[in-house]
Amino acid sequence: MAGNRILPLAIVGSTIAILSGQWLRLVSRTVPGPYLDEVFHVRQAQLYCKGNFSFWDPKITTPPGLYLISYLVALVTGHCSILALRAVNCYELVCVAVLSLAIWRILKPNAKGGLDGVHDAINIALFPPLFFFSGLYYTDVFSTASALLTYKQFLDSDTTSNTLDMIVSGIIALLCRQTNVFWVAVFPAGLGVVRKLRGLGPQNRIWWEARTLYEKGAGDAWVEDYVSIACALAIAALASFGPILRAIAPQLILLSLFGAFVVWNGGVVLGDKSNHVATVHLPQILYIWPYITFFSWPLILNSILIPFLTAFTSNTPPREAIIRAVKPPRISTIVIFTTVALATIHWNTIIHPFTLADNRHYIFYIFRLLRLHPTLLYAAAPIYTLSAHLVLSSLSGPSTSPSPPANPVPINCKPLPAPPPSTTASPMPTTTSFALILLGTTALSLVTAPLVEPRYFIIPWLLWRLHLPPQTRGALVLETLWMGAVNVATVYVFLYRGFEWPQEPGKVQRFLW
Repeated sequence: MAGNRILPLAIVGSTIAILSGQWLRLVSRTVPGPYLDEVFHVRQAQLYCKGNFSFWDPKITTPPGLYLISYLVALVTGHCSILALRAVNCYELVCVAVLSLAIWRILKPNAKGGLDGVHDAINIALFPPLFFFSGLYYTDVFSTASALLTYKQFLDSDTTSNTLDMIVSGIIALLCRQTNVFWVAVFPAGLGVVRKLRGLGPQNRIWWEARTLYEKGAGDAWVEDYVSIACALAIAALASFGPILRAIAPQLILLSLFGAFVVWNGGVVLGDKSNHVATVHLPQILYIWPYITFFSWPLILNSILIPFLTAFTSNTPPREAIIRAVKPPRISTIVIFTTVALATIHWNTIIHPFTLADNRHYIFYIFRLLRLHPTLLYAAAPIYTLSAHLVLSSLSGPSTSPSPPANPVPINCKPLPAPPPSTTASPMPTTTSFALILLGTTALSLVTAPLVEPRYFIIPWLLWRLHLPPQTRGALVLETLWMGAVNVATVYVFLYRGFEWPQEPGKVQRFLW
């Protein structure tokens, strides 16, 4: 039995180690010196390796978690060269893959075929904005791995030791990046509230009745379901305030520690505060939908095709089969959300000076395209709406309760009998409440960032990807091919399509995320 669990982990770990190791070899051969932000990160880490913990580079805005880990690695290996530092991220990418498989097992305990979990984990580690930085000395891979570890421990949090481990891993995640506070404290706190209310069952009548009426698979919910669940969740949590506080104590501790850091530091950002001023940047919530759609279209397409084929093979009338498969949004929903998107674009579009000043990043060319004509910014609004619908619809996990009746039952109706509360942790189903908490946390983590960075969307994508229902083997293969194609293209461009700036002749500039 143990061999059946260890072998898939070995397959995942060795596959990613080989691929990321090969990428590291190519980078180190072609770009042996620090490139772009690596200049600051490598210099800071090597100072730590020498025991100098007093100097802090003012250009670095994130905490020293990566440098501290690199220091510990250097104590063991005796190496702190740029190659050794970059290799830390190769190891961390292996950790991301192994943790993804472990979480897959928790979320899909009844899924058949362990190879599908292996394939899922490998594809997650191949996610291009993540895989690319496993060959460079940036903070993203370690930050993602530490946040993922905290989430796994939350899913396993049925003992005191798990709780303590969750606090420790959460602190490590916060030492990597400040915005991880949303993923190690806010996100699991929201899920912890839902899990506690699920365990209370009919003892909390408000939540139980709202759950019976409105809680369904995230891909099958309407806007009013999200609104109703949000209201019921807030009221039910207040009604069970004491038990809720005890259930989310680890997250409250992490939030308190983070708050203390902000007070001590005089703000969230370390170092260069002038170019990283928090602001309200609502279009960030729009940009994430085409981002997910671009990288994960094979799985989104699969979520449409499978119901389509199933409906036709079950003698469903063609029109009903198409509607059931595509899950088209209502016209009113399209109009409302497209109008909101247009208003957000018009009054709150922020293009950071860094975005327009640096043509080494792909996001530079996206915004240059959008700025070719004033109407292009607004023409993207329907794309945001459609992408959001497709991404959320693909979260078609099982519902925890029956579909609501045609005539909604009043909220004070007699609740349906509940199963006895579970005394242990259980997988978090991909329900309306889960999607609501994921959306809310994603919004909180993005809207204060004035700079649009593909790397900021990695963790939201990863959590969405982990909570998708089991995929067909063909969809997973197509996803692998697509991830591989994007990685090969970006790796090739980075290594072999360098260019020079007129103001810096003889210095090769390279494209990256």
